Amino acid sequence: MIPSLSRDAYDSATYEAAHRPLGFRSDDQPQQQHPFFFAGFGSPSFASVIGMLIVGFLWLFPFVLYYKALEFEEPSRVVLLIQVTPIFAGIFAYLFLGERLTQLQLVAFALLFMGGVLASCKKVEGRLKLSKGFFVILMASCMWALSDVFFKIIAPGFGNFWSAYAVDLMG
Repeated sequence: MIPSLSRDAYDSATYEAAHRPLGFRSDDQPQQQHPFFFAGFGSPSFASVIGMLIVGFLWLFPFVLYYKALEFEEPSRVVLLIQVTPIFAGIFAYLFLGERLTQLQLVAFALLFMGGVLASCKKVEGRLKLSKGFFVILMASCMWALSDVFFKIIAPGFGNFWSAYAVDLMG
């Protein structure tokens, strides 16, 4: 038998929180339920919701470009090229968020970009040529990075991450 603790062992708020059904106060009045009731769904502005839906679209549409790039390029090369997304995220974070990059980060970005370019080069008739897939996946990576940076800008208007993410997924 598990010993029960008396109500005196808790302060009243802790006792009530531990012994009431989810969604009900101590006076048994139903509370308004939201999809993310555990996180406290905020009330964002209309502009924030529209902005987050656009951010969701910016995150979703690059998948179309990704599959298009697979038509032009081998999957192993396309996956390598997706790795340039952090480069764009760093550039956009610098431009839109005012974040600063160290010299080491800039060198790392340059190495990543050069690796992506070299991975997408093909030897055609004795000359190195960039594939069509390179530009398509570059555009997809750019859109994914924009989506992430704009999410960071718009999300505070929602009150919490989960509320913003839920609306982002609807885009």
